[in-house]
Amino acid sequence: MNNDIKLLFGTTLYDLKVAEMPATAALMVRDGLRLFSPAAALVGVPESFFQLFPVEAQVVMASLADASDLLRLLLNGGHSAKAGYLAKAFRQTGRGDFADEIVRAMKGAGYDVRESSPFEAGHIFGKARRPARCDRGSH
Repeated sequence: MNNDIKLLFGTTLYDLKVAEMPATAALMVRDGLRLFSPAAALVGVPESFFQLFPVEAQVVMASLADASDLLRLLLNGGHSAKAGYLAKAFRQTGRGDFADEIVRAMKGAGYDVRESSPFEAGHIFGKARRPARCDRGSH
């Protein structure tokens, strides 16, 4: 049985029970916990997650430096519908380069990808920007 673990500051950890362990490439270890990588989490959650938890979805989307892990998971699983709503979600949050890359790769592999927004109207909270890197000597 799956379990929500309530943490401080209104956060929750979702303890997912599965029949078999996910592929090693889909996991990362942080503080002794095996967690889904951000890309694997985006591919693994249902579309309704983006409607129920739009802020969380956009935070995870903003954490991706490139689309390579996401593309690998989408292509290996043949996830054309997920590719469509993820592409639209990236486009809506100011990362059209990700959207174009997802659509181009999936169509290049022969999948029919149709963009559709997973977010409810008004639930896009601004354009995601990766923080600028700061060199120690240039403050």
